[in-house]
Parts: sequence; structure tokens; C-alpha cells
Amino acid sequence: MICVLRLALLAFVFSSASAFGKNNDYAKAVAKDLLKYKPVEKANQGDLNKLRGQLVKLISRMEESYRTSKPNPVSLLEKAHEFRDDIGPSEQLVSSTVILEAWKEARQLGAFSEEGRYIDHITKGPSSGKKPIFEYVVPPSHDPKYSAYLGNIRLVPPHRARKGEEPTHADLAYLNRLLSVEREYQGMQKHKKFDEKGDSLNQFGRTEEEEKALFDAAVEEAGDAFHQKPGVRVLAKMGSTPAKHNDFTWRLDVEVTNLSRHPTEITVDSTMFGITWKERYYYKMKNDKRTFQLRRGQQEKFSITTNSEKSYKNAADDLDQLDKNERKRSRVIYRGFAVKVEHKTGKVNQTASDRHFDGYNDNGDLPNLHSLGGSK
Repeated sequence: MICVLRLALLAFVFSSASAFGKNNDYAKAVAKDLLKYKPVEKANQGDLNKLRGQLVKLISRMEESYRTSKPNPVSLLEKAHEFRDDIGPSEQLVSSTVILEAWKEARQLGAFSEEGRYIDHITKGPSSGKKPIFEYVVPPSHDPKYSAYLGNIRLVPPHRARKGEEPTHADLAYLNRLLSVEREYQGMQKHKKFDEKGDSLNQFGRTEEEEKALFDAAVEEAGDAFHQKPGVRVLAKMGSTPAKHNDFTWRLDVEVTNLSRHPTEITVDSTMFGITWKERYYYKMKNDKRTFQLRRGQQEKFSITTNSEKSYKNAADDLDQLDKNERKRSRVIYRGFAVKVEHKTGKVNQTASDRHFDGYNDNGDLPNLHSLGGSK
């Protein structure tokens, strides 16, 4: 009976792993279709048609995802963006909203066939028999730099299409969203420029020396309060999973915010864990410790990245003592993370992917925690 249960469990694990892999592949395909924002000085006549083709491709993938056992469209877009480190959170939000709203509109208009293909033909509602309209939200005549950006188009029935080139008040309000994407793009370009020169800027566009001067001034003003235990918020989430563009690594994104009325100096200890394929032994994939000097209300974001996926394979298989055939079937499994914030007065806060790793934050150990060298 136990043997039967074990076989059933193994079958479930392998089928789940297979589905996970297929869903990852589908998300990667969607990721390739996501057009990154890049400002243009002058609108080209073919821009809107190119964006239309890209949006049709994406909403068709959303419909396929909705009709099958693939992730739902919202989860699919979230997963796809994990494979696009070059797209920031503001752009991700704007582009995802456009894609999902266009997909929902196309469904309401009956613009998908019974097989789920986009047919460019309205079969429901007052515009039945006509074609959906793809138009700019903010026309190029008002601001041309968004004319090649997917986040600046929409799908509407003819009776709701804008008459003429003059944007409505709602269209102009939408410009605020596009401006947030533009600011994010310029910030990323600025960081890239300084990185190429060998300099470095923080998220506020300041050098290390400039930031240190501001912190020292805040410490002097705070006096004895600087030494008090601070209130710090810490958030962490998986930023990306293994793919060719990130050298097949996992990335954890961490954010810490000083909620105190005074400046503080803290250490953030972050650990990413794997688990072996057969015996389910935990092991550390990556540990990272870094110190931050935060002024009142200041927030810092950073990322830590594992080694390449394949670098763990042989050591994890050795720990499991797998035979030759098992090694062919085994895979590297990321399991979760633990992040804790420490001050000279003691632990300040912590977060983890689940309760198992909360325990690690509390006592620095896990049941079945091993090193890939073989010792616990």
C-alpha cells in the first residue's frame, strides 16, 4: 500500500513538473512578444499597424490561455514579465492593463472564433458586422514619442472610436500613465549610462558620496535617537526564474524602508534555498548580507541572484546519492527565501516565502538543512 502511494505521489510530482515547464515555456513565448517602450521623435505611418499586429498576437495568446489549462491571463502576463528584466514595474503595469482590456473587449465584441482565433470581425453588440478599431489613446499629433509604444493603443468598437485627432479629457488624463513609463525609462537609461562609465547612482540619481553626506547630516541632527531600535518594513518577492536571457538564474527582489523618525543603519541578511529532487534536503543556493544607511522614510531596493541553475545539479544529485538513471531525470528545484533585518540592538523585522523559512529567520537553521558539500 505504501509503495502504491509513493508511486502515485511520484507520478503527481512529475506531471506537475511537466506542466510547470510547459507553462514556463508559454510565458517565455509571451515575453518575447512584449514590446518595450522606447520614445520616438517622430511618428511613422506604419507604427500603429505594427502595434496592432503585436496586440492581436498577445490577446490571441490571452484567449488561448483562458480556454486551456495554461495560467489565467493575469498570471500569464505576470510570469512573462519575470523573463523581461528590461521592463520596469510602471511599464509592466501600463502594458499589462492595455493587453488585458483589449482581450476583454475583443471577447465582449465576439471577435474570437469558436477555435479561439482573433477574426477581426465583430459578432456581438451594436457594431456587429463591422471591424474593431485600433487607435492611439494619446494621438501622435499631441505627443509623438508614444506612437511606437504598445501601452498607448486600445481596441474599441467603431461607435466608441474617437472622432478626429483631438484627445478627450480622459485621453489626456491617460498621459499621466505614459509619463510614468517615460520617467522610468529615462531613469533606467541614466543608470545604464553611469554603469558604462564605471560610476554608480542609487535609485534617487545620487552618487555614494552625495548620499553619505546627506546621511551624516541627518545623523548629526537626530542626536541620540540615531542609536534607537528602528522600525523597518521589509518586502521580498521572486523577480525572475531561469531563462536564457538571465543565464538561467533565480533573482530575488528585496525592498527595505525606514519607518522611523530618525536615520538608522541596518544589515539585511537574505538567503535563497533549494531542495533536492529525491530526499528533499534543503540547501542554501545564495546568501547575501549588506548594510544600509537609511534616512527617515528612505527606501532601498536591491536584488540577489543565484548561480546558474546547472551549477547546483551535480552537487544536489550527490547529496541525494542518485544513481545514473535518476540523475538523468532529476532537476534543480528552487524552494524559497528568508530575509531578516538586523540592527545593533537586535533583530528588527523579517519576511520569508513561507512558514518553513520564518523558522530559519528565528534560529538560523532548518530541519534537513545540508550543505552541498554533504555536511549538515
